Amino acid sequence: DAISISFPTEKIGLLKPQLLPILAPLYFSKQKDWAIFHKSSLVPSYPLFPWERETFINQVAAFLEAENILSNEAFAALAELPKLEAGLVQRLDNATSGILIIAFTSETKALFRKLISTHQIEKKYHAIVEGRIAQAQDFSFFVSAAGEKKMRVSIEGIKANMQMVPLAVNDSYSLVELTTCHGVRHQVRVLMAHIGHPLMGDALYGAKSDSASCHQLHACGLRALQGVNELRKGFFSAPPTIFMENFKLTGLNYSYDKRS
Repeated sequence: DAISISFPTEKIGLLKPQLLPILAPLYFSKQKDWAIFHKSSLVPSYPLFPWERETFINQVAAFLEAENILSNEAFAALAELPKLEAGLVQRLDNATSGILIIAFTSETKALFRKLISTHQIEKKYHAIVEGRIAQAQDFSFFVSAAGEKKMRVSIEGIKANMQMVPLAVNDSYSLVELTTCHGVRHQVRVLMAHIGHPLMGDALYGAKSDSASCHQLHACGLRALQGVNELRKGFFSAPPTIFMENFKLTGLNYSYDKRS
């Protein structure tokens, strides 16, 4: 007789954060199949290992389960393993704050990923950079790896386009708004360093000042150029406290009241 042996399969879940608060969304879609959340600075987008719990996606999972919107296991199952990203559509560097799209179904996640890969999602960033930038400028460039943790502008690699507009300027620092439909790793940081204006606090890319403990970059805007009508009007999120505290140190003057 044949002997059949079955082993229990353990479903992947996301641990509830102990130090970080549960996050409420900035916006919920009418169909309740996606939402926009705000990630804080110095918080990883998602865990690298199952035992990690102090990440943005763990915060979102705790909210969804607490509100009976989606179970922890169902949300975690949206990940494309081995990444433990759940319904995260796009990611931000640990030190970068800003708005992120979270999908609650595999179909919605696939839709947003397709829009991003075809450059139909416009993203805006605000960055505090070293030096004086007085004029707006458009960039078209290629980005390639320069080691395990760093990227560089090169003559080949992944293409990116970006528009830069200065919002506030003095002789030492500038607040700039950068707009792109591309999603290349470190694209803002590597471009600004390449043109001689590294982000404030960005030691990896050659910042001269150590007045900030991490790079000062905030993902402030999202807008769909086509598809997903609710996202076509665009969303804007003002920078968090840590960004504004470093902004005050620069002596720059800009009011976010008119953008809210």
